[in-house]
Amino acid sequence: MFVSSIQRRSSLIGLSVLMGVFPLSGLTQEIGETGENRAWSVRLGGGAAFGPDYRGSNDYKLTPVPLVNVEYSDWLFLGFPYGLGVNLVRGDNLKAGVAFGYGGGRDNEGDLSAIDKVDDGAIGNVFVSYELASVTISGSFSRALSGDNQGDAVELGFDYGGRIANHWVYSLGPSLRWHSEDWNDALFSVSSAESVRLGVRPYRAGGSLSEVALGGSLTRLWGKGWSVTLAVGVSELLGDPADSPIVDDLGSASQISGALLMGYGF
Repeated sequence: MFVSSIQRRSSLIGLSVLMGVFPLSGLTQEIGETGENRAWSVRLGGGAAFGPDYRGSNDYKLTPVPLVNVEYSDWLFLGFPYGLGVNLVRGDNLKAGVAFGYGGGRDNEGDLSAIDKVDDGAIGNVFVSYELASVTISGSFSRALSGDNQGDAVELGFDYGGRIANHWVYSLGPSLRWHSEDWNDALFSVSSAESVRLGVRPYRAGGSLSEVALGGSLTRLWGKGWSVTLAVGVSELLGDPADSPIVDDLGSASQISGALLMGYGF
């Protein structure tokens, strides 16, 4: 039988908000059997996400979110959180692979409307996860390949999940994120010209342990293939991102996000 997934880093309202706040494993979970054993599996749907205007903002907004996940024989996949990728290692408990996604930018909205946005770009990912009973340990290394962002990111996640009766699936876990100097510089530094427009001090962000997060989700399975998922997450910016004036003066290091998604798998 075929099992599908709801499939986090970075900066979208929409899917990038999820990637910015929820741990890697927090939204990647089995959500139900949808039919007979088959090579292709597809899950389509959508919903709404609630999150900050930008990473470190204290202003929030609600945005529509598409849900598209395609898998082929547990080998090729397209979907959240990594984009288009390949599972190169496919053991009973261990998975590892490579993928290419899109993101890593920052909108110039709200308090940052006076300065230029940081354009999204392609991101290369190397990922690994290990499952032991109800526990999943996951990690990823990401590198910005294009766009205004540059540099590297590393994420480690721990997730505990399972089923309640036959119709509910839950997932809860923390994650930790590190970003290189180039990555933090693109998103959290303030040039002299920008400081005048924003009314804050100039600032140069370096590489650091950047964020700790806790995310969880609860999914209700309906019929053959239908599901509704509620996901919530909280995070705290650390190190150089937390000390940036766009966070310390204009926003908040404490972040919250949420999403409500409906999907159908076939």
